[in-house]
Amino acid sequence: MNDWQQRFSRKMETLREQSVRRYQEKMEEVVVPAFERLTEFLTQWHFVASVPQSHPGLHSYKFALTEDGYVLIGFRLTGIDQMDCAYECCLPGQGHIGGDNLRSALTDIDASWADTCFQTALDDFVEKFGTVRHSREYAEPVLA
Repeated sequence: MNDWQQRFSRKMETLREQSVRRYQEKMEEVVVPAFERLTEFLTQWHFVASVPQSHPGLHSYKFALTEDGYVLIGFRLTGIDQMDCAYECCLPGQGHIGGDNLRSALTDIDASWADTCFQTALDDFVEKFGTVRHSREYAEPVLA
């Protein structure tokens, strides 16, 4: 690398470190409290909440209704200034079913955004879980 490339690389490393630090701050100040509030509420519905992964750049949260019925919600830093929230549902007898994702600039991450991420994922999971249970209970017999 020439001198300019080395200087530029150092600047980019500094920028990336700042971004990771801002991401971690948003996780601690906004997302974790939203998770804790939701966990407290969901215990009355017999959900078991856990944190399967937590390291710089990626945090995941799991809300399980049964052993094989849960939603996994992940937050990760994308690029220099964006946070991505993606979720995936796992349903009894069907396995993993895709979810959706929400992306926002780090500066726009607030309690409302975090609540929306969790609530959207949980709403989708409960609707899908109900559909699976309903179709299993009331499936028409197959006549040969």
